[in-house]
Amino acid sequence: MSQKDIIVPRRLRLALYVILMIASPFVGYFAITQPGIVGPNEVALWSAVTSVIALIAGLNLTPPSK
Repeated sequence: MSQKDIIVPRRLRLALYVILMIASPFVGYFAITQPGIVGPNEVALWSAVTSVIALIAGLNLTPPSK
């Protein structure tokens, strides 16, 4: 997979990163204080979403090798 495979517009990437930064502490907090609402399955799903966004970041922000 290369940088040319996935092209995500800059504004959409920015929105994803901001949502990730804001929501991650809430997921962690509610996983501890409200385990009936945010349990292990939801935390695992959030981890997967975080991984996908990190992959998008790596593919779109790394300059192409020459």
